[in-house]
Amino acid sequence: MKYNFEFQITSYCQAKCASCQRTIDIDNFTPTHYPIEKFENTLNNLSSVDVDIITLCGEYGDPMMHPQIEQFIRLATDRGYEIELMTNGALRDPDFYKRLATTYSNLQIFFCIDGIDHDTNWKYREGVDFAKAWDNMIASSKTDIKLEWHFLIFKWNWQEVTEAANLAKKHNIKLQFKFNGRDFGLISPEDKAECKELIRNVE
Repeated sequence: MKYNFEFQITSYCQAKCASCQRTIDIDNFTPTHYPIEKFENTLNNLSSVDVDIITLCGEYGDPMMHPQIEQFIRLATDRGYEIELMTNGALRDPDFYKRLATTYSNLQIFFCIDGIDHDTNWKYREGVDFAKAWDNMIASSKTDIKLEWHFLIFKWNWQEVTEAANLAKKHNIKLQFKFNGRDFGLISPEDKAECKELIRNVE
């Protein structure tokens, strides 16, 4: 049996997503970065386990906020692991993503962008610079890096799915729609049914 392991390597993030656990609990913890040494020790302890994927996720913080993010990626890829990294996309710059693309063939990046413009994306991902996120994703799409655009559907952005799909096709980006399951911005059942039809039409 193969196993996937998820690591929360930082609780720092520039975003203030309304239903994110970090935003909800912001007064109850002190942001911190996970020590690279502990990550290396954990990987050493996993040497006898059949690991398929290491996921660097962002439940409490965006992995790209960690000052040693590239060292985390290097440690895992040097051991042959597939790496999945989830980010709001607006951290670092295109040159950084291009370097990742040319250096780490086992890396896949998920850009979590919930709209086709600043105003729509900001309704949930408050604090995220849409222009930077978009530029980073488009720059990455022009490299050999594996990437996906994850579009979380809310009551205010579901009508953008067709245009989002067209943009993804234009830039040869794999797009994955996900319905928001939390109370904040929850789409109505009627709109959800119509949105599902829009998605079927663009798939």
